[in-house]
Amino acid sequence: NNTNTFLSEHRRSMIIVIGVVLILILGVIVVVSAIRNRPPSDSPIARIPTPMKEPRGEMWLDPAANTATSGEQITVQVMIDAHNTEINGSDAIINYDPVYLEVISVDEPNEPDREFILFDRQSDGQLQITTVKSSASNTATPQMTIAVVTFSTLRPGTTTLGFEYRPGSTVGSTIVRARDSENILDKVTGATSIVIK
Repeated sequence: NNTNTFLSEHRRSMIIVIGVVLILILGVIVVVSAIRNRPPSDSPIARIPTPMKEPRGEMWLDPAANTATSGEQITVQVMIDAHNTEINGSDAIINYDPVYLEVISVDEPNEPDREFILFDRQSDGQLQITTVKSSASNTATPQMTIAVVTFSTLRPGTTTLGFEYRPGSTVGSTIVRARDSENILDKVTGATSIVIK
């Protein structure tokens, strides 16, 4: 008799414990589901954008757009900004359409105290401009023009100039930091649009 009462109470206790565990598991599932499916918070803290990392080096063409009559020449400045980092040099690889444009000249800019030597190499539809520091100075490099490129316009239409750029790579356009030869070019600003009438 005592054994039957003990077994009956033990079963009842086990059923209660199992019921409590199942209720707790169900509660956890409901809470997790509610957290996952809740709408975005209206809190101003949740809307603060993640700060953008400042680029270590930038390259762009100036001006950003050109208009010319077929047969005229246009001039474009190739610009870099190393944000006052000491650099050893840079490569600007510019792609263009040889149906619309022909490279006439690549010249050094008229800037005082220029510390870089300019080299250029052309192939069909691509211009590589290389600058190399001419002395072993510890001078930081500010924003500067690395080259002035003159193109002849060949026929009416719209075309673009753009950089060959592969982020994080030493292939393509680069700005090379002096202390470790790392490519610090993080930002290339779009293609320059040229309208030829």
